[in-house]
Amino acid sequence: MDLKEAIEKRRSVRAYSDRAVGAGEIEEIISAGLRAPSACDRRAWRFIVVDREELKQRIFDEGGTRFIKDSPVGIIVLYDNRTDDLEYCDHIQSGAAAIQNMLLAATALGIGSCWVCHLPYKKTMRALFAIPRWYEPIAYVALGYPAAPAGPRTPRERGPRDVTAWNRFDFEEGAPPSAVRLKARRAAKDIYFRLPLSLKKLLRSFAERFVVKFKE
Repeated sequence: MDLKEAIEKRRSVRAYSDRAVGAGEIEEIISAGLRAPSACDRRAWRFIVVDREELKQRIFDEGGTRFIKDSPVGIIVLYDNRTDDLEYCDHIQSGAAAIQNMLLAATALGIGSCWVCHLPYKKTMRALFAIPRWYEPIAYVALGYPAAPAGPRTPRERGPRDVTAWNRFDFEEGAPPSAVRLKARRAAKDIYFRLPLSLKKLLRSFAERFVVKFKE
């Protein structure tokens, strides 16, 4: 499919069939990531393919989203964090650019994908996957053939003219309301992710209902 079609068809897929994603498809998806722009053309990506059930289960047990353990395979996208531009976190931007390419490549191959940042703390991910301190875990890309055909995309509420200003921030919107609930949610998640694994498992049911899925 062409680029426009891939952009329009891409969906976040969270339910997968048992059909395996082949090594060739994974290589093609990563190859698309390697064609993304990177700050100062450093091209400092690294990718860890995760297909071992015990590792996916451990990510879930440590606080990652549930469907990670049900997806056939995933890719942890890393980027070298040795940058002098911490103001704009160019290492994170470079990693994110690769991820978007990967999602579009997966869509073109008929493979479902989901960009996942609901993960355990980075220090936990580093320990689980022996990630050196100079590589930053950017996100996890879950991959698998969809369990069911994707439905029509929910129409976007706003078009380009609604979200674009020229030369200055010229949008009619007031200051946001109090962020007390957001701060409480952040604090609760911080406490949860710091718990030992045994307590995480014990409290998982509670956490999914009242912490992880709590919305404004």
